[in-house]
Amino acid sequence: MDTPAWLAKTPFRRHGDYYLTSYKNESKNEWSITAQKANGATVGETQFVSVRDYNEENPYGVTVGLKGWDVKVDAAHQRKGIATAMYRYAGDVFRLPIQAGSFQTPDGEAFWKSKLLGGLGVAGQWMRVPGQR
Repeated sequence: MDTPAWLAKTPFRRHGDYYLTSYKNESKNEWSITAQKANGATVGETQFVSVRDYNEENPYGVTVGLKGWDVKVDAAHQRKGIATAMYRYAGDVFRLPIQAGSFQTPDGEAFWKSKLLGGLGVAGQWMRVPGQR
């Protein structure tokens, strides 16, 4: 399959029939991964917020990781590995470890539990949110 014209100048990763693209604006704390079909239709999106470390040397904080904030995959495209692929791509492209979001749907909790127990790594590790089992 040829690369769609709309991706000509955009870094991307293929996941089956889907194309993953990234967006980052660290100063505005905007980080996201989008999954699209070849026609450009968005079928999934993952947004992140930064996990920051504050200390005397960095009173304004340094981004040390990302936390999933809003994860959506259209119902017709769920259970195809899209969310996992978006998290993996985020870890690779942003070069930061990823944490589970603080508030999760039952599907989100099941997703993270399967990834944590399955040993899958994003940027070398999955990080647990304090209190998560």
